[in-house]
Amino acid sequence: MHKQPQGNSVAISPQRATEASRGLEWFAIQVKCRYEDKIASILLDKGFEALPATLPTASIMRKAGYSQSRALFPGYIFSRFDALYRMPILVTPGVQAIVGCGKVPIPLDENEIAAIRLVLQSGEPVEPCPYLEIGDQVQVTAGSLTGMRGILLQQRSSCRVVLSVSLIQRSIKVEVPQYAVTPVNRNPLALRPDRSRSAWAATSCVS
Repeated sequence: MHKQPQGNSVAISPQRATEASRGLEWFAIQVKCRYEDKIASILLDKGFEALPATLPTASIMRKAGYSQSRALFPGYIFSRFDALYRMPILVTPGVQAIVGCGKVPIPLDENEIAAIRLVLQSGEPVEPCPYLEIGDQVQVTAGSLTGMRGILLQQRSSCRVVLSVSLIQRSIKVEVPQYAVTPVNRNPLALRPDRSRSAWAATSCVS
């Protein structure tokens, strides 16, 4: 049996720190839902760096006593490899496709992967959310997520920063104090009232 990634599921292959890993790129892999951890573990055993981006259910729901994990990007994991030698990944049980244009894989923005890792390691409440595209880009200026940029959603007195993976159009959101968020690029035309929450929502593309 293959090992399941533990903790916050930031799975890192030992080859990451080696010279051989330089020049490799991150890709999104479409996989069978609810098997993200298992497939990432298989890729690790094959020598690939893999990031399933899953958290224990309790970390999302804020309840104790749960041992199951929940994928922040259901049906997707991320892996770093040379696209010319992707066949070992494609033949992995549960792997459906590598996200790209036709048969050509498209690499992810490494800054987005770094931001996802930062969120997973922070221990802050995080959950999946709908992909957002137009509005304000913000930067966290205080706390464990300092320096992270993403999309801002403001709800009542709290702020939620939305981190998006543009290629697969999926997002997660993490709650931060209102004082810890400052706008980077503001697009006033994108501001719109969110009547369902009696608050204003500002959204933007993550660069």
